[in-house]
Amino acid sequence: MRTRLARLSVRRRAVAHIVAGVIAVDLTGVVLVVTMLVYVLPLPPAWDDPALRTETIALTALNSLVSGIIAVMLGLRIVAPIISWLERGPGEAPDRDVKVRILAVPGRFARQNACLWAGGSLVAAWFVGSRDVAVGTVVGLSFALAGASVSALTYLLTERAMRPLAGRALSSGIPTRPSEHALARRLMVTWVLGTGSGVAAIFVAGIIAITRPADTTLQEVGVTIVVLGPLVFALGGLSIYLVAKATADPVESLQRALADVEQGRLETRVRIWDGTELGVLQAGFNAMAEGLQERERIRDLFGKHVGQDVAEAALSSGVRFAGELREVSVLFVDLAGSTELAESTTPGEVVSILNRFFEVVIDVVHGHQGWINKFQGDAVMAIWGAPIDVDNRSTLALSAARDLGRRLREELPEVAAGVGVSDGQTVTGNVGTASRYEYTAVGDPVNEAARLTDLAKSIPGRVVANATMLEDATADERDLWQELPSVQVRGRSRPTRIIAPR
Repeated sequence: MRTRLARLSVRRRAVAHIVAGVIAVDLTGVVLVVTMLVYVLPLPPAWDDPALRTETIALTALNSLVSGIIAVMLGLRIVAPIISWLERGPGEAPDRDVKVRILAVPGRFARQNACLWAGGSLVAAWFVGSRDVAVGTVVGLSFALAGASVSALTYLLTERAMRPLAGRALSSGIPTRPSEHALARRLMVTWVLGTGSGVAAIFVAGIIAITRPADTTLQEVGVTIVVLGPLVFALGGLSIYLVAKATADPVESLQRALADVEQGRLETRVRIWDGTELGVLQAGFNAMAEGLQERERIRDLFGKHVGQDVAEAALSSGVRFAGELREVSVLFVDLAGSTELAESTTPGEVVSILNRFFEVVIDVVHGHQGWINKFQGDAVMAIWGAPIDVDNRSTLALSAARDLGRRLREELPEVAAGVGVSDGQTVTGNVGTASRYEYTAVGDPVNEAARLTDLAKSIPGRVVANATMLEDATADERDLWQELPSVQVRGRSRPTRIIAPR
């Protein structure tokens, strides 16, 4: 029952809007015809016959009534698919036919009115011309001029009235390529309404005055000019206002949307109001904003997976599968006893501990200008010096190792983690294929840092670094470390000098 009432309400509103619009436009046409016949166009003496005047005015009213009825019937046929779409509810997406009809409504209504008034002008010229040919010719021209103005006004008002509906229907895009020079056509229609009809009326009055000087007085010519002047001024102002708003509103909405995008609000979209070049521009902006939003989402996701520095480098210069030699500092941190931890706690608790562990590691590494290269189960590898160079990388890596050891002891006392740091020359670059790859560092410092991580788990403080890193560290950082007895690192032929925080 509620659905039926909603559908009835939609249909009633559509009928009411069409009827009101047709009545308003036809009354405007009647006023224009009567004004031209009574005040504007010089007429032969036969026009002074009261019966002829009454019949002509009655014919004008009858033409308005008949054309209005026909216009309503044809208008309802034009918008019938649109009404059916509206009756299905606001969540229903329109099909291509509905979109095309919405874009075509202003032009079809204008052509419909033009045809009806053209037919009315022929009937009026024939009917009145049967009494007096000269008067019939002037009456027919009056109908034609009024019809031109009415048709132009119909186009502009219908286009503006359909704008909210067009915005809703075209939110998913313009269905077809818009007709060429749509804005130029709008301006020409405006000219017909605001200037063309008035100039044509002056032209007709001049022709009558020249061809029938005996029937035209100087006073009648003066009245024609006095009446047409304000009329053309008013119609011109109204038409220019309508076309200016129709052009400026979408441009202003684009300006506001561009400002929002510049502020980083990439979810901004503009409503597509019509199928002109401006509608294409609005659709293009929406596609651009959607692409930027998607690109930013992928960029953010990409940066979280490979690191922001690598993501920036890949997005700016592309992906190259060529290695390069770089001097880097490498930090490894690994949880001790993770297997026992998994056996003695629930999965939820394990995940919670790992998340807290990674949160501390990421915060410390990023705080010391490092880059998280990879997560390996319960271990993390961080690098200083790749993919971008950093000053004092040894100092930054050693400082990060100290802070990381302290924070892990303070914030995760229930678990133990070893931290190993090394420095030296590595091969860095993208490893993998075009479909799947990662940026990494390969070389002796990476292996050594991993070995020192295992050693760090068995000494107080659980932080160990290669002693040679102190040579490039600042004096303040060197004072915070002490050298321990050299150790034989697995895979090395000679002992390695190591240091630990004091």
